[in-house]
Amino acid sequence: MCIPGAGGRKKAAALLQAWGELSPAKAGGSNRERKSREGIIIMSRLYEEVKAAIAKRVDKVGVTKFLQSGGFHRNTWYNVIGHGKQTSAATFLAWLERVGGQISFSDDGHAAMIREICFVDAEIVKAGKDLPPPEAENYFAVPLVDEVGAGPGYLPQEKLKNWLLVYKWQKSIYHRSDLIAVELAADAHSMEPTLCPGDIVLVDRKELEVSQNGKMWLVLDPDDGSGRIKRVNFKFMEKEKDFRLIFYSDNPEYPPEVYSLKTHFEGSWHKAIAGRVLWAWSDVSNK
Repeated sequence: MCIPGAGGRKKAAALLQAWGELSPAKAGGSNRERKSREGIIIMSRLYEEVKAAIAKRVDKVGVTKFLQSGGFHRNTWYNVIGHGKQTSAATFLAWLERVGGQISFSDDGHAAMIREICFVDAEIVKAGKDLPPPEAENYFAVPLVDEVGAGPGYLPQEKLKNWLLVYKWQKSIYHRSDLIAVELAADAHSMEPTLCPGDIVLVDRKELEVSQNGKMWLVLDPDDGSGRIKRVNFKFMEKEKDFRLIFYSDNPEYPPEVYSLKTHFEGSWHKAIAGRVLWAWSDVSNK
């Protein structure tokens, strides 16, 4: 769900709290009050729809696994989902985020990149012939783009190569929702032997601040803003009050690149990092 207008987690929590607390009985009988009552009914229905969607997704992974993974209280879950009682907006929002849902507030009104799936006569491979067919709600459709075109912001249609299906309950993907798939260019040899030309990586575009050295990231070129897959080291320089960033490759033939967050990226992590690499599809047929 995307609601235009600047905001964030606090606004989403406030909205969810309103959904849960509003009641049509609180409106009176004037025209204005009737319109208010109609709005309350719509919001209440939205609240119930979100709650039902959360419960449905949790059923797929199991209630116990879901509650343990998020540190949620079992009694609260059953009181809200099973008996219609209220909980705090913060708890409700945490449930929503844990199953990969979100209420996003965007200045331009755009929704998140990923899309829900609808299978129409999906072709099943031979090994799965006698098995239950795949269920669409277990997958995300993630936009696939070239490495260079995988910068921040919303993708123009001409940059989209295709869509990639991703199993949303995979451990490293679970509860993430702003994903993009990036295909390494034909001449992208800098991350060999870990990643080779044509390999595809899955990137979480919400994770932008580097907190641990040596991890793999989608980084941005300070000159033209194009995307590249690199490992990143960082160090805070106390005297300069600045971060030194080192983008380096797994292939020793490619020297590390050293940058200043202030000088090269205007002090913004968002201009240096476009997302964290979570997953990779690698062609091992010739390895």
